[in-house]
Amino acid sequence: MGKMITRRTHRIVNALALLVGGVCASVMVGVAILMSAPQLAFAHSAGDGRIMFHATRPLSQEAALRAGAEAWAEMQDTPFGPPDHQIDVYVTGGAGWRHQVFFRPATWAGGITYPILSTRTIFLRDVDLEAGRLVGSEGPIPDPRDLTYYLVHEMTHLRHGETVGPIAFLRTPHWVREGIPDIAALGSADTDLMAAAMAGAVLQRDTFGSYPVERVCATMVLAQPGMDMVRLLRLDAPMRDPRSCMTLPALVVE
Repeated sequence: MGKMITRRTHRIVNALALLVGGVCASVMVGVAILMSAPQLAFAHSAGDGRIMFHATRPLSQEAALRAGAEAWAEMQDTPFGPPDHQIDVYVTGGAGWRHQVFFRPATWAGGITYPILSTRTIFLRDVDLEAGRLVGSEGPIPDPRDLTYYLVHEMTHLRHGETVGPIAFLRTPHWVREGIPDIAALGSADTDLMAAAMAGAVLQRDTFGSYPVERVCATMVLAQPGMDMVRLLRLDAPMRDPRSCMTLPALVVE
């Protein structure tokens, strides 16, 4: 009798294991499909051949065209310039399963890209196209991080990955990978910002952008004699603090 119960228990456990395994495999396949074809999860679109916005709710075509045109114009003067193909911007709404899937590495972030998977795709948490604002968990995000800021920042990530390739992009130090997009979106750090960073002041994101210290460091390194964007992208050095930025090129540039 005991052996029969044991065999029955084993069969039940094996069946449950197969069921759980099948569910997990199905979820993984579903996520992979969505990451490769996110348009399947968004019913509404607006924009043009340069920037298309996609969302679960209807979007204003006029507002989408205006937002896209402003961001595209700003990209003209960025380190990598604008892309030569359409950019698709997916608005997850900031909550729900779409946000959890597409923002899984950083659910708190305003925007995210995966340049090693696609150099055409941006995910934003939520937007007010008419106001030109990204909407965070506590409401519209104030200047200087407006919608144009986020679009330019994220497009610069895509252009960076497109320019150097996925492996080199992954090897880029964090301060370079985030400092360059903030320079693209906000301009080089000014002397007051650099002085504050050097003094160890706390630099508020709502005042100086998402990555103020990284922007300071990238600005300072780019100002070094003989430094340019190509050499900056080849740097392989961590940023210990802003005061180390002035010495980084001497340590690693050939």
